[in-house]
Amino acid sequence: MKAIKITVTLIFIGLLVHTSKAQSESGVKGGVNFSSLIQNEIEDENMRMGWHAGFYSKMELSPSLFIMPELLFSTKGTSVEYGIGGSTGQTNLGIYYIDVPVLLGINLTDQLALHLGPYVSYLVDTKIETKGDFGSDQVDVDRDHLKSFDYGLSGGLALDFGAAAVGARYNYGLTKLADSDGAELVIGDSQNAVGQIYISYQLSKK
Repeated sequence: MKAIKITVTLIFIGLLVHTSKAQSESGVKGGVNFSSLIQNEIEDENMRMGWHAGFYSKMELSPSLFIMPELLFSTKGTSVEYGIGGSTGQTNLGIYYIDVPVLLGINLTDQLALHLGPYVSYLVDTKIETKGDFGSDQVDVDRDHLKSFDYGLSGGLALDFGAAAVGARYNYGLTKLADSDGAELVIGDSQNAVGQIYISYQLSKK
């Protein structure tokens, strides 16, 4: 809840800055996700590769500080490999969110910036996909098994090349995802953890 309050506060500050006609820009961004679940009960989880894409806005507070809210679709989850006798396969848990990070940016140099702040996510879909020697299958999972909202902390670095920028970020979830006895049996007290590599492109600036 504290992260949500901080997010709302930062959005409000950003709107004030925007209406004061401070320098701002907006654009699109997207990239690769490397997600996993932080958990104690299951130790054989593997990283799942996914993606994220959406929009960002950047509003200047001072020459060295800015607020950057984003609206992203992001695929998260985990991947588990299994072996039964001589047969092998993989099970992927896909968890799909709308992410709203609101980050404070600090310009360390003319090109390098540090991004820090909270994020809030809304769950839109969940799937389990299996593939291997026993064949392939994909099953939709009832979203009621997982909490509708996730929140956490995000941080990373970005290199600015004018209209384009590249960056790396880590998102650390603070919400225990399971919201039913069945989900808790499978994933325990798991929380989201996602590393990201992305590129952004500026569409407008004023």
